[in-house]
Amino acid sequence: AEANKKVSMEIATMISSKLANTRSGQLVIDRYNKENPGMRRHFESSLAQKSMAFLRGAREEDSYWEERDYSKVGGNKRVYVCQSLVKIAAQDLKAALNKTANKAPQVVEDQEAKATVKQALKGIDKYFDSYKAE
Repeated sequence: AEANKKVSMEIATMISSKLANTRSGQLVIDRYNKENPGMRRHFESSLAQKSMAFLRGAREEDSYWEERDYSKVGGNKRVYVCQSLVKIAAQDLKAALNKTANKAPQVVEDQEAKATVKQALKGIDKYFDSYKAE
């Protein structure tokens, strides 16, 4: 379940980034909009919930625990942080990404913006391939 949550957030971030990097998408999700800083976070959260339904094959391979000391900056002396390595087959990730991208316009309420989102997310496959190569 945790592995799926992590992968679904990555899918949402990928779609949000693709959308925010297009001129038309900036009308819907403006990452620099100081008036509404939670808009992108809400969009990504909503997409992550939708993508959970499409995820198959995500699994946690390994985890790494680290103890940190934040007492010098006024925090707790012992804080434990966990990082996980999550694997998913590229074709499963791509399928979930495409299905989630098709549902993305449902997250937006404004009718004109729905069309903008749909247009901006065309070619998400090519964006995935370039994202994957990074």
